[in-house]
Amino acid sequence: ALNRTVTVKMPVERVIPLPLVTAESIVAMDADDKVVGVTASVVNQKSLFPKLSQLTNLGKDTLDSVDIEKIISLKPDLVIVYDFDSLDLIKQLEEKGITVVATESHGDLINSMSAARRVGYILGVKDSAEEFTGWYGSILDNISSKVEGLSEDDKPSVVYCFLMKDDENSPIRSSGQDCGVSALIRFVGGRAITDKLPGDYIEVDPEWIM
Repeated sequence: ALNRTVTVKMPVERVIPLPLVTAESIVAMDADDKVVGVTASVVNQKSLFPKLSQLTNLGKDTLDSVDIEKIISLKPDLVIVYDFDSLDLIKQLEEKGITVVATESHGDLINSMSAARRVGYILGVKDSAEEFTGWYGSILDNISSKVEGLSEDDKPSVVYCFLMKDDENSPIRSSGQDCGVSALIRFVGGRAITDKLPGDYIEVDPEWIM
């Protein structure tokens, strides 16, 4: 991802996964003992991450939102980031001797499966990675078989909404045509009503939604 060639020094014993889906995959592959720091998304989901949620909270999921100095202080062998994260911030970590791998795990389910397999190989849990991604692939195949052939009229209209801040007065945002969430909705047989709007994460008018 990010058109970079990265050499990872093995074995990797200390890892920080910024994407939530990567943290989920690491837990599923039973490699969570290698994780030394997590984002607020993990910390706030204690039932899903009973062990990882106790680790150092680095902030939000992207490099421009986390505490870079805190990451450096944890001395990770590897930091896993999104494929849209800042190259300048990646370089800042690399200058401290930290290897950074970008993973295309946001939105696209097929890419997420490939990314999980790659992470498993890097963390030295190849067999667990193959088992997990094999199960993952079977679930995707099952979904595909159930929605295949649905007409547009059969597909439910779906809108994905969220607030940027913990503020009920902040603008409502949704998924535009370039957003991975729109791809997810299409994959599971839905029809995103914002699918034709330009952009990735976009502001929408609540009255327009209604």
